[in-house]
Amino acid sequence: MFGLAFIIFGTCTITCFLIFDSILRVQHSRYNELWVAEGKPHGFFFYPAGSSWLAMQVRFLVIYFSTPPWIRQESKLVRQMRIFRVAQLVGIVTWLIAFYFTFVTGRR
Repeated sequence: MFGLAFIIFGTCTITCFLIFDSILRVQHSRYNELWVAEGKPHGFFFYPAGSSWLAMQVRFLVIYFSTPPWIRQESKLVRQMRIFRVAQLVGIVTWLIAFYFTFVTGRR
């Protein structure tokens, strides 16, 4: 059970990282003034010059709960945001279920 949960969680996590980087690449190239205003966040694999780790942490949390207006202007990014949120939710729920069965019920 735990092995399957780890595979699902890992897949969801990598999916979120790749989508987040893709969104930041678009923001950096097409909406650079907004990228700078948000503190120049970098991604998990995307590191533009002058980017900030703290800004990345803040942006990763904020983007889960709210969609910036510039993302709503591009249908591809809106789809990516949906996938990002679903993957994050599936990953968290999978991890919680695995934790419950492993540590609360004692089944592995």
